[in-house]
Amino acid sequence: MIDVIYNYRQGILPTVLMSEEWKTLYIKFEEILTDEQLTIFRKLCDLQSATLLMIQEQLTRQVSKTA
Repeated sequence: MIDVIYNYRQGILPTVLMSEEWKTLYIKFEEILTDEQLTIFRKLCDLQSATLLMIQEQLTRQVSKTA
C-alpha cells in the first residue's frame, strides 16, 4: 500500500485507476502525519520502490538467461 500511495503522489500511477474513496483516504492519511513522520514515510516509500525495482531487474535477468 505504501508503494501505491507513493507512486500516486509522484504521479506515476494514473489517477483514473484510483477510486474517489481511495484518493480521499490517501489525502487524509498524509495530512495526519507530522513533518517527521511524513519524511520517514516518504523515505520508506523510496526504499520500497528501489527494492521492488531491484527484484524486478533480477527476475528479468533470470528470465533472459533461461530464454
